Amino acid sequence: MNADNFQQQTSNQGSPEEVSPVLGGDPGVFSELPSILVRPGQVLAILGESGGGKSTLLSFLAGFHLQGVLVDGIVQFGNTDMTSNDRKSICGYVPQRDLLLPYLTVKEHLHAQATLRLASHTQKQVLDIVSETLTVFNLKKVEDSLIGHPGQGISGGERKRLSLAAECLAKPSVLVCDEPTSGSDAFTATLLIELLLTLAKKKRKTIIVSIHQPSSALFFSFSRVMIMARGRVAYLGRPRECNRFFETLGYPCPNHFNPSDYYMSILSTKTHQQASSTDSASQQNDVEKVEAICNAFQVHISALEVQHQQQKGNSELHDVILTTFGHKQASIQRQMATLITRYWRRLYRIPSAWLIGMGQGVFFAIILSLTFRKQKMTEDFNKIDVFDVNGILFAFVLANGFQIASKTCTVFIDEFPLFLFEQ
Repeated sequence: MNADNFQQQTSNQGSPEEVSPVLGGDPGVFSELPSILVRPGQVLAILGESGGGKSTLLSFLAGFHLQGVLVDGIVQFGNTDMTSNDRKSICGYVPQRDLLLPYLTVKEHLHAQATLRLASHTQKQVLDIVSETLTVFNLKKVEDSLIGHPGQGISGGERKRLSLAAECLAKPSVLVCDEPTSGSDAFTATLLIELLLTLAKKKRKTIIVSIHQPSSALFFSFSRVMIMARGRVAYLGRPRECNRFFETLGYPCPNHFNPSDYYMSILSTKTHQQASSTDSASQQNDVEKVEAICNAFQVHISALEVQHQQQKGNSELHDVILTTFGHKQASIQRQMATLITRYWRRLYRIPSAWLIGMGQGVFFAIILSLTFRKQKMTEDFNKIDVFDVNGILFAFVLANGFQIASKTCTVFIDEFPLFLFEQ
């Protein structure tokens, strides 16, 4: 699919370079964010401090809004403004937490996701797409393996590839990944990034990822990198030009040093909670240093290039959007059939889910029988007998109500995050 430029542009009182989310009534993590341009076939890596707003930014770009977060700005696909629903239609979003059900196999998970997302496809087409996706993401050998819980079932790298595969079923033009290498060793992280680079190149996808402490090889493998500091962009451009920019400011990266670690150490500042009274002067110096670097980037040639490319537009944009927006939501019948099938698999593969309920029913039946075994069931009921029967019925209803509620809560806790994400 020929995707077009995926750009973020902003509109804050006429200024084209500011996005200002507000969280809880206080200024949010982004005090100033310039336009971001990523072309089809490119992978943009976003680096920044923990808690610096990378996940919030990616959620916003993908059309997901965190409750209580207000955003002033727009996202464009080419030169067309995109609403949150529009962005959900063209973006695949892979959250940091893998939303997988442990009692499904790899193939069953992909089949359920494809059935829900590809409403206009027949079951044969869905099966063909699932089979192709398993091959592309190197999951064919574990297609019949149970996903299991972390540490059990498939490996961590396979879990992450499965999450990526599920988002690629609908062939989104833009793929947004939040910390795809989180918790992975260096080898697994390299394989994941290489897979994303291959997807971007062969499928002409626009891919945006946030990443924490990439190795030197991974850092230079990205098409573009964006380094964030204090809600602003300190650098946005090609990774091999990054050192040249920082060198002009007097911060050259030492030889044989991981560039991402070095740049993050320069741009890191202590928060008010971390800094003691004796560190206040040092903290102020760090803040001024970061502000100076971010200000320098505003006049850097990379910023000018982003603004120049943003104005060019592209005539193929509208065909791409119309094609991508062609995906329809699955019918109620199709959704119900998929969810019921998924639940029956849970009962089949986790027999304790219904064996415990059956045991509870038998236990309460025995207790009630022993308690009220001498209850008279004749026509000459008196007032006391009526209250005794009411007590039996009340205890029976109460016991069954708690039993049903307890089983529902266990399923709710496991599946509700995935249910929300599938909406």
